[in-house]
Amino acid sequence: MAMRWLLQKNGKKTSVNSVAEGRQGYVSNRLTVNFSEGDEITVCKFVSVQSSLNHPEKKLVSIASERAEFALKKGFTKLFEEHKVAWGQIWKTSDVHIEGDLAAQQGIRFNIFQLNQTYTGKDERL
Repeated sequence: MAMRWLLQKNGKKTSVNSVAEGRQGYVSNRLTVNFSEGDEITVCKFVSVQSSLNHPEKKLVSIASERAEFALKKGFTKLFEEHKVAWGQIWKTSDVHIEGDLAAQQGIRFNIFQLNQTYTGKDERL
């Protein structure tokens, strides 16, 4: 796993004091920023989770780090737009409509979502 973050104050990247902390089974970043009443603070956290199912174990940290950095550089807005397009395609091919029963409609869509986020058919090992 790897993580990158971006902190903005009033829509602009701002200087932040960051301290990484870690101990057995725990890691964190403490961010300190000066702001005034009315300021808007936004924190975007970009995380990459990799598995030895897909990469050599010795390269997991470097690959996760590279991908987290890639996501940071791409930015939240671009990633979110790509995410919406990808899920739009999934729903085009897997949605089920149940008329007259809102609870059943929500239930089937929740199950379809769970299936599609768990298994996409792209990796036969799953």
